[in-house]
Amino acid sequence: MRFILIFVIIFHMFIIIANVACIGFLPFFSPWYIALPIITLLINLLYSPTQCPLTKLENKLRRLVGIREIRFFVGHYFIWPVRKFLRKRKSK
Repeated sequence: MRFILIFVIIFHMFIIIANVACIGFLPFFSPWYIALPIITLLINLLYSPTQCPLTKLENKLRRLVGIREIRFFVGHYFIWPVRKFLRKRKSK
């Protein structure tokens, strides 16, 4: 079960990184009238308060394994670790 959980986490990270990369590269490879709505949708999905289906799946697997659930994938794996690291550096 842990293997499936790790696979879901890696797959979810790949999706997030690919979406962020698309936000940066899409304007250079497609016309503005196609890129603008897609970028708007990606940014909206990235910061929306609704829970992603992959996050729901991860939480279900976390419950089965006995690990606490997460609320938001981006916050849990990207934002909070960076904040924690910066606080440690600041306190030194």
